[in-house]
Amino acid sequence: MKVVNMKKNTEIEYFANLTANAFDSDTEYFFFLDLIIYKEDNLYIALCPSLELSSTGETWNQAIQNFYEAFQLHVECCLEMGTLFDDFKEHGWTITANKITPPKFSELTQSNSLKNILDSNKPFSKVSAPFHIPHLS
Repeated sequence: MKVVNMKKNTEIEYFANLTANAFDSDTEYFFFLDLIIYKEDNLYIALCPSLELSSTGETWNQAIQNFYEAFQLHVECCLEMGTLFDDFKEHGWTITANKITPPKFSELTQSNSLKNILDSNKPFSKVSAPFHIPHLS
């Protein structure tokens, strides 16, 4: 996982044991999601602008771990309703038979949730975290 401190313009490599294994499948889609991590009051918030999905935690790591759980639940719910790809497309994702790609961070900077954070004086980090879901036809 790559972490970029946007206010200090520094990059560090960060490794964590974070998984969201909700499925058994031989073929899966693998991709990276950009998360924005910032502190509000006494909680850390992990925001994924490409899904408009977020989580909180008492620590930076806990916010990210809770996001993995929120992502897993979001995918499971969409799969049950048969709306996963529709949801991804609605959020600007590109979907082909062998690949799904979230929108680039630069394309998301005008979304309300992200714009408010970028325009604020709150320090935040941008994290590129690995995710996967099963291959769905």
